[in-house]
Amino acid sequence: MLLTCKIDNIEIKRETNPAISLKTFLKETLKIINIKGNCDKGYCGNCGVTISGQYALSCLVPVFMIQKKEIFTIQGFSTTEEYKEIEKIFLAKKVFPCPACAPARILLAHSILENAHNIMEEKNISDQISGINCTCISKKDYASVILEIQKEREKRHDKTR
Repeated sequence: MLLTCKIDNIEIKRETNPAISLKTFLKETLKIINIKGNCDKGYCGNCGVTISGQYALSCLVPVFMIQKKEIFTIQGFSTTEEYKEIEKIFLAKKVFPCPACAPARILLAHSILENAHNIMEEKNISDQISGINCTCISKKDYASVILEIQKEREKRHDKTR
C-alpha cells in the first residue's frame, strides 16, 4: 500500500506492508531510533506515540491505520514548546522517569492534557496512565506532574483573557 501521513511534521509517502505495526514502520523503515519498548504486545507501554493527538502504543497499531493521520514520536515532539513545558515540570517536581519509559510518559501526559475537557483530578489521571507498566516513578507522582502542568496552563490562559 502507498502510505501517506505526516510523522514528526514531515510528509511521508512510502510503499509499505499494511499489516506491519507502526512501531516496526517507524524503527525499521524510517529508522527512528528513539521508539522504546521490546514486548511488541502492548504490555510495557513504552512504545507510545500520538496519532492525531491521541496516545497509542505503536506496537499495537497496524500501519494502515495511520493513513492520512499525523503522528508524533518523542523525536518530533521534543522540538515543541509543549515538550519544554512538560520537561520543566518533571524537573521542578523532581520526578525522573527512566530512559525506557520517559518518552512514552511525556507523550501520554501531553495527550491527556490536550484531550482534557475539564479540570482533572488525580483519580481521573490514574485511570488514564495505567498503560505504562514501568515502576520507576509512582502513579501518584506522575499524576502530580500532569496536574501541575494543567495549573501552569490555566494560569497562562487566565493571563491572556
